[in-house]
Amino acid sequence: MSMPVLALFILLAAGVAAAAATHPGDAVAMRSLANTTGTAKTLQWGASSPDPCGGTWVGVTCNAEGRVTAINASRGGLTGHLVGADLSTLASLSDLDLSFNALRDDLPVLPQPLGGLRALDLSSNSFFAITDGFFAAFPALETSTSTTTRCRP
Repeated sequence: MSMPVLALFILLAAGVAAAAATHPGDAVAMRSLANTTGTAKTLQWGASSPDPCGGTWVGVTCNAEGRVTAINASRGGLTGHLVGADLSTLASLSDLDLSFNALRDDLPVLPQPLGGLRALDLSSNSFFAITDGFFAAFPALETSTSTTTRCRP
């Protein structure tokens, strides 16, 4: 193998390895989210790899720095609840779609705002209530869908 080809191969291999490693805080938050929403079972999150950015977590998109940027678990059979601290940890999240599931309990207050979240779809779930201040945690929100989400009065 010639030197330029070998050098290119090494650079490509290093880039793939670097892109695959999830930021430690995001990895912990995603594992917790997998457990509290049931995606560990329904979408097999974590079944083949504990690394959310490793390419085996269905509906999870990451950037080159290993930060989770999008979660699409629409119609994923989710049945649990959301934890505000887990969502707050995902600092690079820009798109969250958890529509058409059976998520329940109150929508949580996030301890830290998600400044980059632009799209949020929580429609067709069974949340009990929208907690005061829930939407204040998303200052950049451009699109929010929560129609047919059943909340108690």
